[in-house]
Order: sequence, then C-alpha cells, then structure tokens
Amino acid sequence: MRALFMFLSGFSHISPSIPLAWALRSAGHEVLYTGTGERTRVVAESGLSMADTAPESDVEAVLVNRPGTQHRAPGETQEESDRIAHLSGMFDPAKIIDARDAARIAETFAGFAALTLDGDLEIARRWRPDVIIHEPSHIGAPLVATRLGIPRVQLEIHLQGVDRFFHPQFTRWLAAHHGVPAVEPPAVALGMAPPSVVPPEPTARPMRYLPHNGGGILPDWVTRPAGRPRVCLTLGTVVPGVEGVGHLKRVVHEAARSGAEIVLAVGDSDLSALGDLPANVRPTGWIPLHELLPTCAAVVHHGGDGTTFTALARGVPQLIVPHGNEQLLNTKAVAGRGVGIGVELDAFTTGHLSALLEDAAYRAAAEEVRTEIEAMPAPADTVPSLVRLLS
Repeated sequence: MRALFMFLSGFSHISPSIPLAWALRSAGHEVLYTGTGERTRVVAESGLSMADTAPESDVEAVLVNRPGTQHRAPGETQEESDRIAHLSGMFDPAKIIDARDAARIAETFAGFAALTLDGDLEIARRWRPDVIIHEPSHIGAPLVATRLGIPRVQLEIHLQGVDRFFHPQFTRWLAAHHGVPAVEPPAVALGMAPPSVVPPEPTARPMRYLPHNGGGILPDWVTRPAGRPRVCLTLGTVVPGVEGVGHLKRVVHEAARSGAEIVLAVGDSDLSALGDLPANVRPTGWIPLHELLPTCAAVVHHGGDGTTFTALARGVPQLIVPHGNEQLLNTKAVAGRGVGIGVELDAFTTGHLSALLEDAAYRAAAEEVRTEIEAMPAPADTVPSLVRLLS
C-alpha cells in the first residue's frame, strides 16, 4: 500500500504523524510526505522522504503571522491582536475562538493550501497513492482526495480537535476557489487524545500518542538522579522562533525561587534577554522532550499540543502559561483532569509551581493518564486495521 502524508509545514504538525508513518514502513508499505519549507526537515531527519510541492514559495510568510503571536494582521491594533491571547475566556471556547478569529486562522491554513495545492495534485497523480493521511488543518488534502478518488485517513494531531471551529470557513474556501461544494468524508478518523482528558469524537478510532521529539545525544546529567526536584521549562518549537524568550524572564526567576532544578529547554534561543540566571537554572540546547520529562517532577510550558501530549504520555504534572488559540483549550483540559494548572503569564508566582510540586494528587492523576494512554492501540497495532478497511 502507498500512503501519501499531507501535513502543514511545521515540526508540531508533522512530528505526531511520524510514528504512524514508520509503523506503515515497518509493515512493508510505502510512505511519502508532501510539503514545503525549512520546517519540513523533520521528515528527512526521521529517515522518511518528502516531495517539495512549492519549492519557490515563501511559506514562512503564510504560517508565521498567526493569531495569538506578537505579529499582527494588517490593519489590526495591538489590542485586537492581544484579545485572543487574553485568559479571561480561558474556560469558554466560544470566547477563545470566535468567528473572526476562526476566519483569520482558516485564512492562514487556506493560504498554505493555495501554495501547495497544484504541487500536491501533481505528486498524487504521479505517485498514485492508495490512501492520503492528513491532519484536519490541511484543507488541500480532502480536495486532492476527492478530485482523484483516493480514500483518506484524518489524523487528529490536536489534543482538542480545534479544527472544528474552522470547518465552515474551510467549506466556503473550497466552494469559492475550487467549485467544490463538499468533499468526501474520511474513510477513517484517528484520535489520539486520552478519553478521560478529552471525550473522543464518536466516529474516531483511538490510536496511542507516541512522542516524536527528534533524536539527540543526551547530556550525562539527564540520566543521573537529580539531587532535588527537576522542573522542565519549555516553549515548544514555535513560540521561541516567533517571540523569543524575553517575556519569560519573570517566569524563569520566579520558578527558580522554588529551589527546584530548572531545566530551561528552549533550543538554541538567545537567552540574553533573561539576564543573569540563578544558579539552579540549567539552560540546555535541543533535547528530546520525551527523554527529559520522565526525570522531571513537573513541566512549565506554553500549552502547545506537542508538549501537552508528551507530558500526558510521560505522566508529568503540568503548569501551563498559555499564549492563545488551542493552548487555552489545552489548559482547560489539563486543569479539568487534575493533571496540572493554568495561570496567566503576568500572574505566575513561585507559589503556583510549589503547589504543583507539593500536591501528590497532580502526580497521581498524571500517572493515571499515562496508564490510560499506554492502553490505547499503538500505531503498529493500528496499521493492520487500516489496511483491512482500505483494501
């Protein structure tokens, strides 16, 4: 069987699909990704192949200027841009993502589809896949599948399935630009969220989330027992590149006051804006999060899907300082399950981290979720049923 993987150009979008791609390859099937831009290098670094379907395009200009970051859309005031990131509506999805915000985000994803659609169609015609596997945000994938009569599998890479907010905009875009009033539904939908954290979609088949945070050489200290509680502080892969780390200065210094060992895992970001770091703060370069987190008593992060999923899979309590969009929804899910807490950036104090470290209920709940995830079918267990359904 030939499987064509279609995901947005970004580490956090592609990496959740890598374990399924390798499960297919290991079972003797062929796998090819489509995409464009530097952010797709994770495919090649994972030992898989990708066809660049828009080699002359500026995909960064399309994907980086998104709601919830410091970058504003043309004509927007700072107040308008900040609104979606404000935590007053943290626990109300209708306040987090309203119609205008959904339209802006959908426009971003539509812009990516417009860049790659011609190339995606051409590769699909040449390579002749038996199935297209894609994330919900890649709105070009259902169009390619419908036009060419190829069954598709939708892999829900988000913890919360936030793409449901954008479906009306996606439908209008397809109708307006491509004359497609409707696309064929997916033959299979795969959901990776643990049911006790996010109730599953009725038609989705469960598949275990396996962290894929890249490889690397682990520093010696990672595998040594820590002399005191270790806390990972990270911002994922998107926020540091867009906003830098300067806004974290207060969080870093407040976290250090807890007395824990603070591992500052922000890749190759410039740390000069943080000032002189306390002695118990250990800055580190790129390190696989799924290897670091099992040694940690807690993780402080921005609420991105990759970090949230990895912490759930490793059974680590979470303190989330969300920036916007799906991060607010993830905060709600984590807090609701009792595996962590959420706090506004400006309100973060040492007391929040100390409470997370000292209350054993958070660790117990996190371990329950880890066990729940481990009981879900692994990607390798999912492949045979996919083949049967698609044959």
